Amino acid sequence: RQTCEDTAQYGVNFTTDCAPVPEGGLVHSGTNHSMYLFAKTGYWRPTYRDNSFYACDLASNCLGGYYSECFDGTTGPTCAVCKPGFEVPFHN
Repeated sequence: RQTCEDTAQYGVNFTTDCAPVPEGGLVHSGTNHSMYLFAKTGYWRPTYRDNSFYACDLASNCLGGYYSECFDGTTGPTCAVCKPGFEVPFHN
């Protein structure tokens, strides 16, 4: 059984097929030597099965992780949308 290199590759769609980790992604070893793809802090991806990552305009809004979590009060693509009841703070 083939395994992927720990930091340079990930298992595509939970298989033993390996691919380079895309910009904005990172890997952690999973069970049975599978590689799971995570978003780096400051990056977002549409779904956990997607291997395309997008840099966030406000990096602190994108917490990264397996499900590309957004900072509290933000949502949507690149965590750039305010949830109802939240607003972007105004700075002089």
